[in-house]
Amino acid sequence: MTRRILHVVQPAEGGVPQHVVHLTGELSARGWDVEVAASEAAGPGSPQRARLEAAGARVHALPMSGLIGAGGVRTIARLRELDSDRRYDVIHAHSSKAGALVRAALPRSRRIVYTPHCFAFLAGFGAARPVYWAAEQALLPRTGALVACSNWEAAGSRRSLLGTRRKLHVVPNGVPACVSAEPDPRLTALPRPIIGFLSRMDPPKEPVRLVEAAALEPFPGTVVIVGSGQFEGEVREAIAAHGLGERVVHLPFTPPVERFLHGFDMLVLPSRWESLPLAILEAMACGLPTIASDVGGIAEAVEDGVTGRLVPPEDTAALAAAISALAHDPEGLRAMGARARERWSERFSLTRMVDDLEVVYAERAAA
Repeated sequence: MTRRILHVVQPAEGGVPQHVVHLTGELSARGWDVEVAASEAAGPGSPQRARLEAAGARVHALPMSGLIGAGGVRTIARLRELDSDRRYDVIHAHSSKAGALVRAALPRSRRIVYTPHCFAFLAGFGAARPVYWAAEQALLPRTGALVACSNWEAAGSRRSLLGTRRKLHVVPNGVPACVSAEPDPRLTALPRPIIGFLSRMDPPKEPVRLVEAAALEPFPGTVVIVGSGQFEGEVREAIAAHGLGERVVHLPFTPPVERFLHGFDMLVLPSRWESLPLAILEAMACGLPTIASDVGGIAEAVEDGVTGRLVPPEDTAALAAAISALAHDPEGLRAMGARARERWSERFSLTRMVDDLEVVYAERAAA
């Protein structure tokens, strides 16, 4: 009998919707009937809808701009209607907003799987943290299974939320194998090594810190910052202010990620907080070492001195020194990259992640 699952995801860009695309493709290949309820940004003709449909999903665009008021009421009503009509075996909510909407819509369902992708109360939201914690604690009884994508996030939930232990499953993020692709032609003529940043330029990422590291340390090669987001203007201003136009390049992202990763010599990802970012796992799958901030669950993927380097968060000097050391050590770069790919294969493949999630899904479908 065909198993039917609904993924509910609110962000339109970044790692969470890409995670759902990967998950959709693998579940569809395993015989699941996959549907995705996404924000209005996944409307007809949108890139997000195209990616999801190409992966095998039937897509429903819902208003997700708010949790309260008319928009929230409409979304909750639509989720109830979908569940009544489609009779899902499992409903998997991704991110805090989607998790709240699903659990408000179906308060007595035991079929709900919730992945916060980094609890907001564990992240850098300052004075708002108690509010996010209270919301998660109140909604926990409505959660069938809670999935943490890193051991760090799991430890934070056990420490902070009452009643977590019997619901909690640790399923580290996973990504597909790196596919062959010609490097972006804009990278091939640049002085090497190519020190790459590849991510949305939104919190918690700190692309400006990478520009500042280049200004602080005259390491060889070229810094290439790929992506867009709210920090894009600040990145351009920092490049100009430091006179780094020949050493630091900003490029817009065009898929697939491999066209950039195959042109990089290392990935650099300064962040203020994380759980387990896909950008690092994608780099590992392509055999690249990573220099990253030692926050959240990053150390579970990046083993310092083995598959890359970890630096203290918000420490520009340490970041610059780590980049300089690897930029001057091409043999070390290659060795770390090879070990990174081995670590991806052993721990962070997409097939391993979906194997683990199917165990959770089977438990919820039978509840």
